[in-house]
Amino acid sequence: MTEQTHKHALDYLSLHLSIHDREQLIQVLCHSSPDLLTNCIRELVSVYDPIIRALHKAVDLGSGVTDAQSFLDDLIALAHIDSSSKSTKPAPVPTVKDFVHLLQKHAKSSHVFIHQALKNGKELSEWYHVYAIHAISQYKQQQQPQRQQQQQKATSESEQGEEDTKTASAAGDFTPLLTSLLSSLRNSNDHQKCLTQIDAHASFLDILAQRSKKSMDATVRASLATTQSSSSSPNTASPSNAAEEKARGSPGIFLLKWQHFIDVTPITPGPNDGKPRAGKSKSVKVISAVDVEGNVAAVAAAGEVGDDGNGDGDGELEPPDVRRVLEVLGPGFREELARLVDLSKGEGK
Repeated sequence: MTEQTHKHALDYLSLHLSIHDREQLIQVLCHSSPDLLTNCIRELVSVYDPIIRALHKAVDLGSGVTDAQSFLDDLIALAHIDSSSKSTKPAPVPTVKDFVHLLQKHAKSSHVFIHQALKNGKELSEWYHVYAIHAISQYKQQQQPQRQQQQQKATSESEQGEEDTKTASAAGDFTPLLTSLLSSLRNSNDHQKCLTQIDAHASFLDILAQRSKKSMDATVRASLATTQSSSSSPNTASPSNAAEEKARGSPGIFLLKWQHFIDVTPITPGPNDGKPRAGKSKSVKVISAVDVEGNVAAVAAAGEVGDDGNGDGDGELEPPDVRRVLEVLGPGFREELARLVDLSKGEGK
């Protein structure tokens, strides 16, 4: 196969997958049997019907819908990147700071809406108070005496194992289970390897959390500094702001982890006889930036994606390898999850 033929084959594959994805979405949303989407909408409306009626009595829904429409209009204008412009200068790309500024702009209307609901809808307020308490309780860890009872059952374990059980709590109620799975490896060669990988992953998450917090603090402070400026527009991202945010990274741990999953995803080879590419490859990011009209997004057009395609500069963190932990502890953890699911189904009946 020649290079030209290989290039055409890649283009055909890309178009075919795009068409296939759209056809599957249409099939699931519009032509599925039974019609799950319609049933979900009906159930959703029926569940929220009392809340909607209570809101209608407590709040002026007309002004609330108008405020919501205004927010959505600004959100669409901010998120839209005009890639069809003939200008040689790339269109500005919105940053996290721009979205924070947008939320601050419409915060007042949100506060007015919530105030009316709490003031005039006492029953509605009580519903959400009970809901909030219940939601928080789902993240509550076991009480210390219960954990101590579970720890006393593991008296045959070594002192180090007992110390791990006492101090570990990041997994909440799953902490005793995970500790037990790890302790079962104490006499195997995988125990120390798993401990090393777990410690490395914990340090990695700590660094991500610190970076995310610093980035969020800087973003909020910068947005507050420009809130009162009448010249700033919510749908304009200045190059300096975009560069600063790019340098320090956007806030959010899960976004960074999700981006890593995309970056390591294997992709078809670029050259005919080349190796498989990854999601972070420059050529993959450039191709993925092409919209449905064939226009290239501003980031790719400006060449802001680095040679390795990560776009995060020199400070990018690579997650540690934890494959052995998943291989060794994964089966036991999945069995426990299946047992809990069966238990909850039995209680539901």
